[in-house]
Amino acid sequence: VDARQLGYYVAAVNIVELFSIFPVALMFTMLPILAKIVLEKERLDHYISLSFRYLTILAFGICTVVTLGSSTIIALLYGRQYSPSVPVISILIWSSFGVFLVVVINVVLLVKGLQKFIPLSASLGAVINVVLNLLLIPKWGIRGAAWATVISYSVVGAFAFLFIPATRSLAFKGIKISVFPFFTALFCIIILSPFPRPVSIALAPALYMVALFILKAWKGNDYRLIFDTIRSIRTENNFKPTY
Repeated sequence: VDARQLGYYVAAVNIVELFSIFPVALMFTMLPILAKIVLEKERLDHYISLSFRYLTILAFGICTVVTLGSSTIIALLYGRQYSPSVPVISILIWSSFGVFLVVVINVVLLVKGLQKFIPLSASLGAVINVVLNLLLIPKWGIRGAAWATVISYSVVGAFAFLFIPATRSLAFKGIKISVFPFFTALFCIIILSPFPRPVSIALAPALYMVALFILKAWKGNDYRLIFDTIRSIRTENNFKPTY
């Protein structure tokens, strides 16, 4: 479009990409555990389900807060002159779902020796991204670029793996687990949008968690499970591999 619009887009991208540290940090910390228990189907499924569950809850929680607080975030970090970045970050933050999901899937495929499928999905996502950019940017500008990213990341993060028999069950598990957090995030955004921005930002995390409790997507013993999982990671990551 032009250099100024590119600057607005990059400002939004820089903020959104910060959140990718969460799935990367968790899954590569868990990588040695998953590699160790790859032949123990029940334990492996347990850790995979926990990873999907907690990361999708976190991803859509981030989407909720950033969507509601986009104008405040941009104003604090870049100033009011970057206000055109506000709608972009509100769209682009939803690509976090695909990013979080694909990190889990890729690590699981790696430990299962199915890494040959990772380039296939990434290549498909790249092609879709380019095509959508060509179609959407001329009409919608940087908002079109943001939607192209969200759609292509979602395809890479989940839906592409549904078409591969060896990865279908894994992708389906991640999509199924993410349904409640997704609709909970939409509910919170709709309910809190009429409120002043500072109020909606402050209420968003609490309303999001309460809604998850009501839907039983988040349970009372989840805090204990998180601490137990962290303890297991610390313990099991100290094992010495035998060659």
